[in-house]
Formats: sequence, C-alpha cells, structure tokens
Amino acid sequence: MDGKREGQQVVFTRKARTHWLVYGLYFFAIITIFIGVNETAGKQQ
Repeated sequence: MDGKREGQQVVFTRKARTHWLVYGLYFFAIITIFIGVNETAGKQQ
C-alpha cells in the first residue's frame, strides 16, 4: 500500500514539474512579447 502511494507521489511530482516547465515557457513568452511591444511603442513615439 505504501509502495503504491509513493508511486503516485512520484507521478504527481513529475506532472507538477512538467506544469512548471510549461508555465515558465508561457511566462517567458509573455515577457518577451511585452518587452517587444514596449520597445516598438517607444520607437514610434
């Protein structure tokens, strides 16, 4: 029973890690786009 619970915990940790990786990529993309928009807006003014 304990072994099964440990296995589920490992799967959960692995899923959580994947989620953090995806969120990190989204966050990075949003920041990059935001900086790019700010730079182009600054050049137009």
